[in-house]
Amino acid sequence: MKIGFAGVPKSIDNDIPFVDSTFGFETCCEEAGKFITSGYLEATGIIDGIGLIKVMGRHSGYIAMMAALCNSQCDFCIIPENPWELAGPNGLIAQVYERMQE
Repeated sequence: MKIGFAGVPKSIDNDIPFVDSTFGFETCCEEAGKFITSGYLEATGIIDGIGLIKVMGRHSGYIAMMAALCNSQCDFCIIPENPWELAGPNGLIAQVYERMQE
């Protein structure tokens, strides 16, 4: 007996090779975008306010990256897999300070 089989990958992280989009990824990015907007509104409500949003993920920063790219109120997006500095002249603290001065 011949049986047809179709595998449907499910991962909100959208990190399955050779798959364009997985179930839940778009919804997750939309919800993360709402949190970014909320953080922006809270941060602009006070002088020198900073909004910090942490977005979950399994091994990759697809959700954080897509949510930040789709939201114009996000100034910085840190992806754990990419190296970055916290202190120093090119570090995140200096860049946040410079952005606040603008």
